[in-house]
Amino acid sequence: MTPTEIKGQSLRTVMPEHADEREVSIDFVEEVREDAARNLCRYAMATKEWYDNKLAPRHFVPGDMVLRRTPSLGKARS
Repeated sequence: MTPTEIKGQSLRTVMPEHADEREVSIDFVEEVREDAARNLCRYAMATKEWYDNKLAPRHFVPGDMVLRRTPSLGKARS
């Protein structure tokens, strides 16, 4: 099996074997870059959806007791 049959569309598998690396056109490189940007955006959206689905909704009303954290002063504390 070749990597193309498995899944990948890397630059090496998309380019013909006999093509010289110096002959890669700017348009092709730009197209690959745009595909990578779209994939990154799609990954970020899917990750956000996954994280948001794991969160339990919380509703607070006035008078509820909540834990409030204060910033620690570290070594400045005396």
